[in-house]
Amino acid sequence: MQQIMNWFNNRGIGCSQRHGGTMIVIGTGSAGRSLSAKELYSKENYTTKIQPGVALIVKQENTSQDKRLAVISRCTSEAWNTESKEVQKQYEDSAAAKRKEKEATQKMDPVIEKRTPEEYATYIFRW
Repeated sequence: MQQIMNWFNNRGIGCSQRHGGTMIVIGTGSAGRSLSAKELYSKENYTTKIQPGVALIVKQENTSQDKRLAVISRCTSEAWNTESKEVQKQYEDSAAAKRKEKEATQKMDPVIEKRTPEEYATYIFRW
């Protein structure tokens, strides 16, 4: 009987006010690995150069959903290999710069008492 009374009393109109607010947790872990040059190329050119080929292959071969990632990877590799060496070099340089930037932000000392607003922005926006 006591359980029923507790259940009834805890499901009233004011019940939601008894609970604390929702807490938003921001991840403090690693943001993962940096993208490779080919992955950066795919991210920037997917809709224009890769997606039409993927759609065509999926339609022709009647590819299932679990095989779609392999098709995307294959089309990305084909598009990457058809690009000129200058374009590939540009994406490789961009990937190296992003990798160095990430390494620099990970070396920030978390024990510093006072930080500048720029340091906070760098630390927060890397995620």
